[in-house]
Amino acid sequence: MAETTFVAEYRRIEADMRNRVRIGQWRAGAMLPSRRNLAEQYAVSSVTINRALLPLITDGLLRADDRRGTFVSDTDDAQASAIPCVFGIVAALQPDEVTQDALIFKAMEQTLTEAGHTAALCNRTEGYSHALRPLADSVQMLLAQEVDAIAVICLDLDRVQLEEKLKLIDFQGTPAVFILAGQLHLPLPHIFYDNRIAGYQAAKHLLDAGYRELTVVAPFTASWVTERLRGIEDACLQANLPPDALRVIAGDAQPWSYQGDPVVIGHDATHAALLAGWRPRGGIIGMNDLVALGVIWTAEDLGCEMGRDYAVLGFDDHPSAEEHSLTTLRPPLEAMGREAVRLLGEELAGGHNHQVRLRANLIKRASTEGRPRE
Repeated sequence: MAETTFVAEYRRIEADMRNRVRIGQWRAGAMLPSRRNLAEQYAVSSVTINRALLPLITDGLLRADDRRGTFVSDTDDAQASAIPCVFGIVAALQPDEVTQDALIFKAMEQTLTEAGHTAALCNRTEGYSHALRPLADSVQMLLAQEVDAIAVICLDLDRVQLEEKLKLIDFQGTPAVFILAGQLHLPLPHIFYDNRIAGYQAAKHLLDAGYRELTVVAPFTASWVTERLRGIEDACLQANLPPDALRVIAGDAQPWSYQGDPVVIGHDATHAALLAGWRPRGGIIGMNDLVALGVIWTAEDLGCEMGRDYAVLGFDDHPSAEEHSLTTLRPPLEAMGREAVRLLGEELAGGHNHQVRLRANLIKRASTEGRPRE
C-alpha cells in the first residue's frame, strides 16, 4: 500500500511553494506575491503563510526583504531553469459546460503554463454525444505524442472500476498521476478528496443547526456512496443519536451510472418512501446535489417548504445547486489540479507514489438556513 499523506496545511503549502521554484514557475530573483495575496490564494491565514515560508527562507531558497517583499534566491538551485516538458492530461470535457474535469484541467493548464511547460489534452468526450472514449485508448493517444508525464482525471469512475481498468493499461514507463473521488487501494500516486469526511461534514452541519432526525437519500450504489454514508454515521454516533434517528432511503439502489437522471431517481425514491409513511422533515442529505433536487421536487408536491419544514443539502456543487440555493459540499477541484502538477513533478524527479487526501468545502446556502420545527 502506498503512503497516504496527512500533512498540516502549512507543510502542504511549503511543499507547493518549493515545487514552484523547482519547476521554474517562480524563477531566480522573482518576487513572490505579497503574503496577504498568498494567504488569499491558498485560502489560509497569514500566520499559516508565515509558517510555510519560514523553512524556505531558512534553507536559503527564498530571501525576505522587510521593506520590499520575499524573493527567490539567486542560488544555483533556484537559477537552474526547469526543462520544458509536455504533460498529457486525460479529461472528460463537455462542450459549453463547466464540468468538474474542466475546472481541474484549467487549474493544471495554468500552473503548467506559468512554469513554462505545455499541457496536451486528450478529451475522452467524443463530440456532442457525451459518450466517453475508453480510458486505455485515451492514454495510448497521449503516449503516441511522446508526452513526458500523464495526469488522468477520472472523477466519473468508481474506485473499483478504475482499479479494474488500470489492469488493462500499459503506461510504458511514463510517470502517471490519477485524480479521482476516492482512495485507490493500489501503490500509485493519486489525489482524491475524502468522501467519508464529506459525509461527516454534511451531517455535522445539520446536527449543529439543531436537527436531531436525519434522512439520507442514497438511491444508487458506489464506493463513494458507501464512504459518504460512513461519514454520516460517524457524525450521528459522535452526537449520541439513537439508531432510529438516521433513516436511509435507498430506492432500487442501482449501481451509479451517468446514464440516468439523478433528479428523477431522487424524486422516485422519495416518492416511494412517502407510500411507506416517510415525510420530508428534519435534516435531509441527498447523496449528490441532483438527488437533493429530486427530494425538493417531492417535498414541493406535498406543499412542504424548504427551510420551514425541512433542511436539505447535497454534494459536488453542481451548477444547479447554486440556482436552487442548495447547501453543498464543494470538491477542492482547483487544489486537486495544482496538487496533480506537484506530484507529476515529483514523479519525474524519481517519485515516491504519494497519495494526497483533500477535503471538500461546505458551501452554506438557503436550503439549511432554517431552524428545526418543534
